[in-house]
Amino acid sequence: CALDMAALILTLLLVLAASPIGLCKKMSLPGELILGGLFPIHEKDPAETSRCGKISENRGIQRLEAMVYALNRVNADPSLLPHLKLGAKLLDTCSKDTYALEQSMDFVTDHLSTLDASYEYQCPDPAARTPKRKSRKPVAGVIGAADSSVSIMIANILRLFKIPQISYASTSPELSDNNRFDYFFRVVPPDNYQAKAMVAIVKQMNWNYVAALYDEGTYGERGFQEFKAHASQQGICISGNHMIRRNAINGSLESILSSLLEMKSRVVVTYCQAESLRLLFRLLARGSPTDATCSGSPAMVGVARPTTCWVTSFWLRAPSACCQSGGLWSLTLATLLADFDNYFTSLKLEEHAKVNPWWREFWQSQFHCKLDHSTGEGGGVRRNFDKSLKSCTGDERIGVTAKYEQEGLVPMVVDAVYAMAHSLHRLLCGNGPPSACRKVTGDRKLNGTQLRDLIRNISFNGTSGNLVRFNRHGDRESLYEIFQLQRVNSAESGGNQSFRYYKIGTWGDDRLELDNSSLRWGTPGEETPRSVCSEPCDYGKRTVAPNKEAAACCWECVSCDSKYQIVLNSTTCSDCPLGSIPNRYFNSCEPLPIETIQLNSVWALLPMSFSFLGLLCTAFVLFVFVKYNQTPLIRASGRELCYVMLAGILLSYCMTFIMLAPPSPVTCGFFRIFNGLSLSIIYSAIFTKTNRLSRIFNRGIKSLMKKPSYTSPKSQLVLCCCLVSVQVIGDMTWLGMDLPKTKFDYPDRDHKVLRCAVDDVAIVVSLLYNMILIVLCTLYAFKTRNIPENFNEAKYIAFTMYSTCIVWLAFIAIYFGSLRNFRIKLTSLCMCISISAAVTLGCMFAPKVYIVLFKPHKN
Repeated sequence: CALDMAALILTLLLVLAASPIGLCKKMSLPGELILGGLFPIHEKDPAETSRCGKISENRGIQRLEAMVYALNRVNADPSLLPHLKLGAKLLDTCSKDTYALEQSMDFVTDHLSTLDASYEYQCPDPAARTPKRKSRKPVAGVIGAADSSVSIMIANILRLFKIPQISYASTSPELSDNNRFDYFFRVVPPDNYQAKAMVAIVKQMNWNYVAALYDEGTYGERGFQEFKAHASQQGICISGNHMIRRNAINGSLESILSSLLEMKSRVVVTYCQAESLRLLFRLLARGSPTDATCSGSPAMVGVARPTTCWVTSFWLRAPSACCQSGGLWSLTLATLLADFDNYFTSLKLEEHAKVNPWWREFWQSQFHCKLDHSTGEGGGVRRNFDKSLKSCTGDERIGVTAKYEQEGLVPMVVDAVYAMAHSLHRLLCGNGPPSACRKVTGDRKLNGTQLRDLIRNISFNGTSGNLVRFNRHGDRESLYEIFQLQRVNSAESGGNQSFRYYKIGTWGDDRLELDNSSLRWGTPGEETPRSVCSEPCDYGKRTVAPNKEAAACCWECVSCDSKYQIVLNSTTCSDCPLGSIPNRYFNSCEPLPIETIQLNSVWALLPMSFSFLGLLCTAFVLFVFVKYNQTPLIRASGRELCYVMLAGILLSYCMTFIMLAPPSPVTCGFFRIFNGLSLSIIYSAIFTKTNRLSRIFNRGIKSLMKKPSYTSPKSQLVLCCCLVSVQVIGDMTWLGMDLPKTKFDYPDRDHKVLRCAVDDVAIVVSLLYNMILIVLCTLYAFKTRNIPENFNEAKYIAFTMYSTCIVWLAFIAIYFGSLRNFRIKLTSLCMCISISAAVTLGCMFAPKVYIVLFKPHKN
């Protein structure tokens, strides 16, 4: 199949070689070695006719002159191809692949010059074409073309004749296919590099929702797909994409502009040729119907391809209200050449028109004047210039009479020429001295395969100082320089509104470096424009995507079901575990502060003050009893049991400080033991007293003559100890079965309380024995209420037990009625025990102390 295709193309070439069409205008420079050059001297005709459009001052003429400039430098360099002069044959592509193919037949006929006849046509007048026999020199290599579609078409032809080709602007990834384009090289990176750089810029600026604009054809469609793939990997979404068709008219472009301006995204990534963008910006600048929509919208930001540096001059002439300072970025590959500026601005009309056949046409377009007997472009069509234009004087100066700015890819053209020159030098001169260079004479052909291999391995510093080197795909490994369009300050522009590109960063080796301080946006406070589909959700809200395709960029914010939930991965709400609540950002749970009763709070100060006062009173009573221990009243009250009760009262008051201490296994152990023991000591002694009185005064008639048993002080102490031992045995059993420890209690989701690991039921059980003693003491007190007045201690006991019952009934109501407030529960327990001790102290001992101290005659 490959042989059949080659035969078919060769047949086509032979037919086209005999055709004079398209060979009428070219630029030839003499030399021993000839390089071909393909440049878009003219723009593509918008009407899609066989004609070319108007002359392209920047992309066409400047790039062509850049090749002439580079050839002059190479020929003047004694270290490159000494004794050999590089010449050139430069042709116009008109930015159309079919027209470029027709023009490139001239290169092919040079390689077919071994045939009997090879003709070159001269066409001063299209009606009178006369052939002239001439010896041809085959081209050693071709520089160009600019558009990827043109380069693809030309590369398929040149590889058949083994003619190496180095492009200065074609960036389509398709050209990286070394199997199809093994003789093709380029000094610009392919679009997938550009796509990576564009995505890096968008990512760096925190734009995650962008629009895309691209041309119909290889460059635009493939470039957009590359960008889309890389953007998807970085979580960047495409809000919409528009393709500009080859035959686009103003109506369709206005529709595209309106759609772009109505989109939510504020950033437009473009993969367009200069002609397409020029038409779009012209619609904005002239105040088309879309301007009404534009004037009320934020400034749109465009990230453009390298070859759109032409926009600079357009902006200088007519900046649009929609496209403000900072509104357009451009990726370029090299710094501009000051020496080329000197060369280009020094060119004169008459002198250079003898070399460049398109120079007169450029001159008229550049200076908006007309020349007599001006001819058209390469298609042989005469151009009619506006008769109202002034006549050109020939004294106009580029950069003085009219503004001039170097086109962005001029350095790439120079690098392409130097890459070819270095490779030819290696082929013809090797590494030897200048005298070792081989002469090239006549129609001798070079070995294209050897030249291709040398190009593949060449390495040198380019015009911008960056290394020029090709990888195995024929692509240059290079660095992007990033520029931003900014308003020129009034001091530089002389008070006029003008714009220019400023370098703001670089991209290379998958690394972006931006100088954020150099960015200018033309917004209040120089705030960076935002281009997002959905703003980040507020804290405590999760994202709900309307569809899977836009999930990375577009969403709705929905509150979590509970304020105790955090947001995981922006999409899921999850409950915080007990004892923790969401942090202020609702992205993680943080532990609640541990709550205990603070000793400086009223919940602790009140019971501690009461207990401290009780301790003082108890100590005073004990002091009185010890001092007046032998008095009749003290002896008659049952001194032994009184001291037991005072010990229980002291221990009850001390329990307040144990219960209010910070919970720990030690304090929890003391709480378990002494909480019930302190009260059981008091009520065991009271029970023993009331039991003794009951047995003494409530005996039957038969027992009146018999002394009651177990009424001696020793017997009373033994009985009291037996009663207390029941509580001790219960507490020890409880400790053995369940070691004391602490735990966290959660009365609600907002509080975490540290307390002893004792539930309410266990506390009640531990106090149950004391309650039984209280009930028994109360019954005995009731039974002994009518004993003789000399034994009125029974009345005090009865009053003590009645009061105690009231206190404990109130405690039970308060304690179990405040299950969620640990402070009330603990404080009420402390107060209940202290009040019980205070009631006993006041009713049982206060009357005795009063008589001893203030009524000694009754003692």
